[in-house]
Amino acid sequence: MERKMKAALFYGEKDIRIEEKPTPNPGPGEVLIEIRSAGICGSDLHNYRGNRQSVWDNPWEQGHELSGVVSSLGDGVNNLSIGNRVGVEAEHLIGCGSCVQCRMGDYHLCSERGIVNGSRHASHGFSSHDVTLASNCFVLPDRVRFDQAALLDCYACGIHAVNRTAVTPADTIVIIGAGAIAMTLGQVAKAYGA
Repeated sequence: MERKMKAALFYGEKDIRIEEKPTPNPGPGEVLIEIRSAGICGSDLHNYRGNRQSVWDNPWEQGHELSGVVSSLGDGVNNLSIGNRVGVEAEHLIGCGSCVQCRMGDYHLCSERGIVNGSRHASHGFSSHDVTLASNCFVLPDRVRFDQAALLDCYACGIHAVNRTAVTPADTIVIIGAGAIAMTLGQVAKAYGA
């Protein structure tokens, strides 16, 4: 009997529908995640409001800020176990790993970003389950809640910005914006003493 899951499917501007669909099975190097928390990113809102063109055909799934529990392993996965609590790196940000930009660590400049095994991938945090690469999962310490872990990419942006600008306790910083990345940047800068 085919397992079913719930997913929030995006059909276009201001049209999101909760539907049942088959629960995917993880392929080699992949894991099935039972989603426990998902953040709503500004890009999700832009898509919902119709403010930007999508690369996806409708209907499609959104939600790249997510965390959950590993519920199934694909072949060859030996760095994770069923039951692991994980934060998940957004799949649409994955670099190819072999181009000049990726070899320099500039994955965000990769022209093949988001292409996994020959097809474009995105995370599906607004679903009850998602299949993702095991290499994109990070085991969470017990003290980190799922809602906190769903914002790990926002914190990573803040940490990267603070490290690039060499913020010190003697610095006063100004943050323009009030989104999740701006708020996490403020928390990171404060933790650095600014």
